[in-house]
Amino acid sequence: MLVFGFILLLSSCIQCYTDDVTVIINWNNILYTSKSTLTYQLVINPLVTRASPVHDNIYQSLHDLPADYIRFIPWFPYPRLGIAELEQPSGLSQCKNVGEKYNLILSCAVSGGVIDKIEFASFGTPMGTCGNYAYGKCNSNTTIDVLQKSCVNRPNCTIPVNTDVFGDPCPDTVKRLIAQVTCNPPQNNTYWDLTSIDPLMEDFFEATKDHVSVINFSTQPRWLYNLTNVNPVQYPDSVNEVDWDYLQGSELLDKTGQQIGDYYGRLVAWYTKGGFLDEYGREHKSPYNYNISMWEVLNEIDGEHWNGIEQYTLIYDSMVEGIQKYADQEKKIKFVGLALGGHGRYDYYRYFLNSSNHRPGIPLDWISYHFYAGSSSRTDPATYEQFFPQTDNFVEEVKEIEKIRLSLSPSTRTYIDEIGIILPNDNDPDAPPFPKIYWNAAAAAFAYSYCKLAPLGIDLLGSSQFVGYPKLDIMGGLSPQYPSVAILDWNTGLGTARYWVLALLLNHFQVGDQAVETSVEPSSPIYAQAFINTKQKMLKLLLINTKYTSANVTINKAKGCTAWILDKSSNSAPAKQMKLLSDTILMTEYAVVVIDQMITTDQTKN
Repeated sequence: MLVFGFILLLSSCIQCYTDDVTVIINWNNILYTSKSTLTYQLVINPLVTRASPVHDNIYQSLHDLPADYIRFIPWFPYPRLGIAELEQPSGLSQCKNVGEKYNLILSCAVSGGVIDKIEFASFGTPMGTCGNYAYGKCNSNTTIDVLQKSCVNRPNCTIPVNTDVFGDPCPDTVKRLIAQVTCNPPQNNTYWDLTSIDPLMEDFFEATKDHVSVINFSTQPRWLYNLTNVNPVQYPDSVNEVDWDYLQGSELLDKTGQQIGDYYGRLVAWYTKGGFLDEYGREHKSPYNYNISMWEVLNEIDGEHWNGIEQYTLIYDSMVEGIQKYADQEKKIKFVGLALGGHGRYDYYRYFLNSSNHRPGIPLDWISYHFYAGSSSRTDPATYEQFFPQTDNFVEEVKEIEKIRLSLSPSTRTYIDEIGIILPNDNDPDAPPFPKIYWNAAAAAFAYSYCKLAPLGIDLLGSSQFVGYPKLDIMGGLSPQYPSVAILDWNTGLGTARYWVLALLLNHFQVGDQAVETSVEPSSPIYAQAFINTKQKMLKLLLINTKYTSANVTINKAKGCTAWILDKSSNSAPAKQMKLLSDTILMTEYAVVVIDQMITTDQTKN
């Protein structure tokens, strides 16, 4: 009774007018209690590595935006930053494929032996896979002699791969060195190498310590797939070079799924159990004992490798079993399934959420999927208004997904873990830069998504993504990585309006907030939603300008209320805090405003 008495007293303070449009709040009509937690994702690319000039700022920004369930996801365009075993275990033959300007490294030290025999060697354009190599049209006749002199009867050897060492059998042609050798005594060979990945995990866990995270090594080694009719392009030697062709093959080589389950089980054990035994029983030790509480199984499976839902379900079950076998015997890790990127895939949800399609004992803890709005123009800010009706359409899809979930597996929770914008031609190196007002439009769109999805009871809403960028002339040259999806400024590693709107929402809105009836005329550019936070004893109003026009928002008796304003004048700064000295706020294009008032002792009397 005391709370509602206060609400009635204060209702005139947060009753808003914009031009001739009125926002009316009925504080006595609670619509729902929010269960939605806001979070975001860090997608791995070269700009988040320790070689990046903005590395320190990126991880400080990560640390300064505390949230639970932050998603960590190495992604396929950079195989060396996300795949722990790039080559298939090869038995007694050791195989290496190295590009020019890098080093060939061979070793028989594991068996305590020496390099015994050169089975194949070619500098030029060799073809094939380990055990089935063949010479191409271009081959240096000195290759075997160089390896014989530098490597045979030695435990290790390192050879620079360049034309000074091997000669130039075909000028103006990209060349590689392939070598296949054996050891004496014989040595079984695997290719586990996490030296490029470990620093990423270290930096992420340090920046997010004391918070729950969601880990997803989404890119599978392609040797797990049947490549019989595929001529795979060699992945880059550089960790910074993009490879959009890495994903090849659609049918698992091991149709039982055990091979992929074992790979991921060993990977998780590396980071949670201090290491693992490899395919030949050899021990690999690590210094890590991280607490991984949630693991997402692959990403956008309706596009990456184009796994059908039946094969994906087999992979999901196999990965769960593999991770539990190697790293989670106590079965504490919660698993997230699907991570769908496409829309209208209701058949996928129906199949996956039906427990009869899974092996006995497989948990269906979470499902996840993605949403990106867009616009018809990259550079015209007026077209950014299209983000908001697209969000409304997505909400209708979410309602259908929720019906399926509730009918088949009501205990399964939902994580929409990629909510963002992708502007036209975003990965085109020659795409024109978008105007700065875009950051505000995208920030407003995320706030709008929160208001629209929270009423559906969605558990987790994740902003995508922390770091993206256009073509950059740093670190040897970086190809574009969806700059319009970025939350941070790629030049500084500091926040844009997309970062600061997430900070604003995290600071002001929590699980347990009670949303109350808030109405506004349909023609208004302002979207409004009011909340009661009984824990903080606060009344809050979230205002979002969904149009590329300014609006004077008049608030009756607003004097004395506190407002946080995030608009185009904020640039890359947090929302401006101010006490309202009049009844009017100017909301510029795509501005986001939070107004609140605290319950005082005097106001709660009687």
